[in-house]
Amino acid sequence: IFVMLMGCAPSITVNSDFNKDLNFNQFHTFAMSDLEEKHDPAFPMFDNELNRQRIKAAIQSEMMAKGFILDEAHPHVLVDYHIVIKDKTTIDSYHAQEPGFWNSFEVEVFDYTEGTLVVHLVDQTNLQLIWQGSASSLIRTQGGKPEQRINKAVSLIFETYPGLP
Repeated sequence: IFVMLMGCAPSITVNSDFNKDLNFNQFHTFAMSDLEEKHDPAFPMFDNELNRQRIKAAIQSEMMAKGFILDEAHPHVLVDYHIVIKDKTTIDSYHAQEPGFWNSFEVEVFDYTEGTLVVHLVDQTNLQLIWQGSASSLIRTQGGKPEQRINKAVSLIFETYPGLP
């Protein structure tokens, strides 16, 4: 399965959580939060100013597609995001199907990088988190098109938003 994932476009896993007691249709305006975490120097190919600008633009586009209006003076919600990048290892083991009395046991080790983008919406009135969505995927240094991958991930995240169309 892992080899198939590496050969194809990486799949994106999306998760979300929200305050189920809120009427999300009461929120109509947004602004991007001024709080921004520092770039991760261990992953400059992925966590850099260009990608952060792309993420911000994609979030703003999705918020407006949901019916929100950008209002930096009086927003109902503040939006922030976080980037988590980790090098990971997976081990796959199986019995090789070989003729003869003894079957060999094979072990393969794969190193990969996983990236997660987490988006938070915070109620500006009480500064409480009201919704969060995340998208995780394998990321590669080859293959280009970071803007398309970012736009797709952000779009999938906002599909889980419980309010407005």
